[in-house]
Amino acid sequence: MLASFLAELRIPTFQFTANISPRRFDDNGENIEGSFSAMSIEGHLNIDLHESETIITKAVITSSRPVQIAGLFNGKTAEEALKTIPLIFSVCARAQSFAGVLACERAMGLPFFEDTCAARQIIVLTETAREHVLRIALDWPSHIVSEADNIDVKPIMKLPKSMQQGLFASGQAFKPGARAQIDAVKVEDLVARLSSFLERQIFGEDLALWSTRVDIDTLKVWADSAGTIPARLVSKVIKLQWAGAGNAGTAFLPSISDKEMLANIKQDDDGAYRARPTWNLHPCETSCLSRQLNTPLINNLHTSFGNGLLTRLTARLCELASLPDEMRQLLGKCLNANKASRAQEQHMDGYGLAQIEAARGRLVHMVQTDRERIKDYRILSPTEWNFHPDGPAARALVKLDAGNKAQLKQQAKLLITAIDPCIGYELRVC
Repeated sequence: MLASFLAELRIPTFQFTANISPRRFDDNGENIEGSFSAMSIEGHLNIDLHESETIITKAVITSSRPVQIAGLFNGKTAEEALKTIPLIFSVCARAQSFAGVLACERAMGLPFFEDTCAARQIIVLTETAREHVLRIALDWPSHIVSEADNIDVKPIMKLPKSMQQGLFASGQAFKPGARAQIDAVKVEDLVARLSSFLERQIFGEDLALWSTRVDIDTLKVWADSAGTIPARLVSKVIKLQWAGAGNAGTAFLPSISDKEMLANIKQDDDGAYRARPTWNLHPCETSCLSRQLNTPLINNLHTSFGNGLLTRLTARLCELASLPDEMRQLLGKCLNANKASRAQEQHMDGYGLAQIEAARGRLVHMVQTDRERIKDYRILSPTEWNFHPDGPAARALVKLDAGNKAQLKQQAKLLITAIDPCIGYELRVC
């Protein structure tokens, strides 16, 4: 389908290559790097660190992200665009689909149903859990000196698809006007399986016990005793005194009204704003760290170590631990929601905008429709915020200071992993 879509648009497929990282997997956990269906047209990051005596003097981030790629959908129907989105954006495909369908429904003035929206949110949270686990399983073991057991990711890979089928009988969760049909027993079982997986493979203890860890002392007790890959890495970061590595002053992206966000994206005809977004003239961070700042553990770590390595790594763990309960709360909302529809928020001239939290941060889709076809489609992804040339990653990287060049590069890789681009990157230390 993707091949025919690109051919119809006269886009030469030889221009696009598979990303090196993050690795692509299907819903069965099979690596699909290099296959055409997984082909990424999402671009690549080059990160050049200029080093002098184990101190980073300058970090230069350049991106080949085609920020106007959503213009491919112009002239298409909403259904045609939404069928293609998960093929083009294979990382966080369901988050992209949710933002897309919500923006399209708003642009078309379709009715809003609380249970359907909550059900779609559960699917995205399941995908977020999978993305966090994948990054931990693929990236974290290489930073541990001692040999670590591998995390078997296959059980977690199938969860988003299974969850989608449990919440929408047809599986068509992201079709305009779709309605949730919920198998509560199946959904509850899937959430229980996720909880069990996290307790065994990630935390090595009950999630309820993890939630009682609210400061560096209780975190160290876990890190030194749990024995899981995340615990070993956290223990290493603390023992090497890397907890504050990469701490840099960065503004976190605040809550922004749809009206304000729409005004910024509407006027961005050349893609300059989407390539290097700012808020109040400042690059901002949008990540699991920004979402977890108000939790007691992250608040305490942020007070002590700022947004350094320990705070960032632990924020991912805190979010993972909280996701099963968030899903249960949303399921309750689905089951108890008012089944009546209400008018969808619609902007003038057929505009619709959606802002949702994906695994790596806030994702924005803007759609303008003309009758039944898309007139203008634009996307602002979290990578453009977090890897802005003067943004969170660049500022954090120049704050690294290790004992030797090898450690400096290891810190840099760990920091990039913690901030987490959704596309491949190449790191060079000059």
